[in-house]
Amino acid sequence: MLDIHVSSLPTLAHQISPLGAGPGALRLAKLAGGPAGATPLPIAPVPLDPPVRMALLPDVTLPALPALTELAIAAGCLSVGAALIVLERKGDIKRPGICVLMAAMVILVGLYHGMNSIGPVPYLLTALLAIATMTMGTLFWLNLPAMIEGPGPQRFAEAHATLQKEFDRRMTVKEDLRQAHEALQTAHSDLERRVVERTAALRDANTEMERFIHVASHDLRAPLRALMILPGWLRETIIAQHGTVHDDLELDLREMEVQSQRMERLLCDLRTHARLGQEADPPIDLDPAPLIRRAAAEVELPDSFTLELDTPLPRLNCPPNGLLLLMQIVLSNAVKHHHTGTGIIRVTASQQDGAVQLLVQDDGPGIAAEYREKIFDMLFTLQPRDDVEGSGMGLATARKCTALAGGTIHLCPTTDTTPGATFCITLPVSGASAPLPGCAKGVSSSQTPAEAIP
Repeated sequence: MLDIHVSSLPTLAHQISPLGAGPGALRLAKLAGGPAGATPLPIAPVPLDPPVRMALLPDVTLPALPALTELAIAAGCLSVGAALIVLERKGDIKRPGICVLMAAMVILVGLYHGMNSIGPVPYLLTALLAIATMTMGTLFWLNLPAMIEGPGPQRFAEAHATLQKEFDRRMTVKEDLRQAHEALQTAHSDLERRVVERTAALRDANTEMERFIHVASHDLRAPLRALMILPGWLRETIIAQHGTVHDDLELDLREMEVQSQRMERLLCDLRTHARLGQEADPPIDLDPAPLIRRAAAEVELPDSFTLELDTPLPRLNCPPNGLLLLMQIVLSNAVKHHHTGTGIIRVTASQQDGAVQLLVQDDGPGIAAEYREKIFDMLFTLQPRDDVEGSGMGLATARKCTALAGGTIHLCPTTDTTPGATFCITLPVSGASAPLPGCAKGVSSSQTPAEAIP
């Protein structure tokens, strides 16, 4: 407490009065015994001690300083609380609830100082704030070790060693993969080289075989003709010497003639098959209908068979001689294997997927499903040659013709509406240049009226 002697009050009032007639000046004047606002006595000023001047300075010069101080503390606490809430929302600490707890504690402290800057805070509210602050502070210190818990240098070293091992393992795997890729590329290149070499060797072998078949079939025809003439000479000699030929001997001579004719037909078909692709027959854009009619005329289609040809047919891009031979084989096959002496052969066409699909359908006995691919093998016949004459080279030659033209041929499955055999021939459409990968199986018919060719 400030201790000022009574005898010095007038002098003190005189010292304060120039600062203004405040409440302190009035009280000092009353203590000095004079009326309020009276002229101070002409007493010489007595200087105040420094402790007295410092004690009086806050009340006289800056009366709002405590309130501003409280507001500054409150603002700082509230800003720290807001910063802690933002840190908690980032979620990059181990226990984010600690930030909420600490933010609540700091905000309570800030609220207390903010209310204290306005006026005296009730003791009950002060006590409650104190209890809440102490509780939150205690909880904060209890949870602080778990919040700041982190790996030490040893754990960092172990983690680094583990990562280094994983990195080394992955680098080893990467190197192994690189070596495996290089080995695979080398094997792929070697395989391509071997495929090219073997393809060339196979092509050479096929060319050599076809050349051999062509030469052999040509050279064998000369002695074969002699064998075909020999039975007639024997017959003439026997008749000249004995006047007649015994029945058993006549049967043998006829069998020799039949077998010689079969041999000649086989040699001719082998020669035709071998010559395919060796002679000039470039693909051209053509109308297939005239070639189909010509094929029917050259195979001498019997009068008991009718060829129904849908017109107009889509134009094709294929070798003309190859198409003519192909249609001769298919039409002849339909007549030769028919179970009756009367039949109908229908040729339809449709254009789909950049190709023309020709369907040659007969009303014969059909072909069993297990022979649909085998009939295209060389020298294969469904019936004995004594029952049906044939060399077994017809459909094999037909498949080679379609392959050289860039198309395919296969036997369509039989249905209730197509009881006979239906050959599906797919050829490039007019204007096409690339060979076709295949054809879609199925039977399609044209909507145009059929042209009957007796």
